[in-house]
Amino acid sequence: MDGNRKIDAKAQVLNFFRKLFYSDHMYQGISPKVYKFGAGFFLIGTLTLFFSAQRLAAQDYTFESAGVVFSDSTQTFDVFFKVLDNGIPIKLKSKDIKAFEIIDQENEMTNYPPLYRDSFVTDSGVKDTISALILADLGSLDEAGAQQARQLAEQAYQLFSGQANTQVWFSTFGSEVGPAQLMTSESKDSLLAKIQTGDRSSDLYRSVFQHVRDMKKTGGKKVLILLSGGVNSYLSNSEYYQTRLPYDTSDVFRLVSSLDYSFSLFPVAIGSKKDEGFLKQLAVHSPAPSDAYSDAALPKGLESFVGKSEVLHSNNVIRLFPVDRVQRGRTRTLKLVWGVTGKEVNVSFKEAGSPNNPQPLARTGSAVANFFQQLLIAIGLVGGMLALFQFAVPGVERQRFRKKYVVKYKQEGNVSKRDPLTNEPFQAGESVVVKCRQMCSVSTWEGIGGQCPNYPDCLDFNDPCDGAGAPTVDKNSFP
Repeated sequence: MDGNRKIDAKAQVLNFFRKLFYSDHMYQGISPKVYKFGAGFFLIGTLTLFFSAQRLAAQDYTFESAGVVFSDSTQTFDVFFKVLDNGIPIKLKSKDIKAFEIIDQENEMTNYPPLYRDSFVTDSGVKDTISALILADLGSLDEAGAQQARQLAEQAYQLFSGQANTQVWFSTFGSEVGPAQLMTSESKDSLLAKIQTGDRSSDLYRSVFQHVRDMKKTGGKKVLILLSGGVNSYLSNSEYYQTRLPYDTSDVFRLVSSLDYSFSLFPVAIGSKKDEGFLKQLAVHSPAPSDAYSDAALPKGLESFVGKSEVLHSNNVIRLFPVDRVQRGRTRTLKLVWGVTGKEVNVSFKEAGSPNNPQPLARTGSAVANFFQQLLIAIGLVGGMLALFQFAVPGVERQRFRKKYVVKYKQEGNVSKRDPLTNEPFQAGESVVVKCRQMCSVSTWEGIGGQCPNYPDCLDFNDPCDGAGAPTVDKNSFP
């Protein structure tokens, strides 16, 4: 009985395809050749989709979260997650991921394309390359500061030199920005000897900008250890600035904020004359969470950066705009959906603030800087309103007046009318005002304050006027 059922099923399948390819009555008006070609194409597409689905189902995917970091500089959430295909790390594209925040209901979140990259070590043990640049500031260094800079540079070199797939570079800057040179055990002493006193200027902003820009173009992991007093004192009469504008903090911070998690910055304050403001803000603007500022010592985060070669914590990061931009001490849940496989992962974390003390998302910068920023915005808004009332409103009123009361003069017969103030005859096609009983030129009307030449005396005539020639609002709102 079961055998007969199998035979019947097979016969039904064969009969279906026989009808599909050889039936002449199913689609009238289509030639058999065209129909067979279309049916064959449909069959090939169906089989392709079937085997693709089988292959997709057979793959072993790993989709796991690795934590959430709030970014002060962009007011966003950075969600780390691991994606493996049969144990091999793969990098997703922004369109592959849909993100939702669950607050009472699911709300889709907006993300920055493309996804940030954070892969470091694969399960097979293959590690990303590391390019470490030690950048030493020679400006205003005394002998103690120079000695301190040499010691810190030596420590940084020893920290990275024993790592596989790692290159250590070295550069100095003062009045000029030096090139990056490869530091090896053979060249280390001669390079460190370049850290000397005597250069009384420091082109700090230019040096950081140019080196970060150059390193950004390279692959793998990048790390910049900046040894500096934090004071920018460039020579305005140098040859470089004869045809260029000097760099400022906004140039540097804008570039640093555009970096992804493959780039880390570790500013270290050195010397007796320090300005910590720029160095601290440099670490704040850097998106990588491990980045940190330190005073006269290598930051602890630098050791964590080097030691992050034990496991693959994550190889993708997505930056998300929060749906609710106020933190009330809740446990927030983010859901990521991998569209190709349909896999989902939830990430929960505790936000700051409390129900009685809600906190808006933080802003980068000091309270004084934020105050002046808000003050400038307020002044701009007030200035815009003043400009609106000063120019826009009177301008609209003038257009309305001209459209309603200004016409082109046409002479009627042999009688030629004259301007009541200048006694000049009107020329054909000249613009004249016809608001009151007495016609006058536009220049006369505007010259006497936007009113009829006989106003207000015309109110006392035996045949008084109706007041239509009274002054108009065709004046500035603020005389």
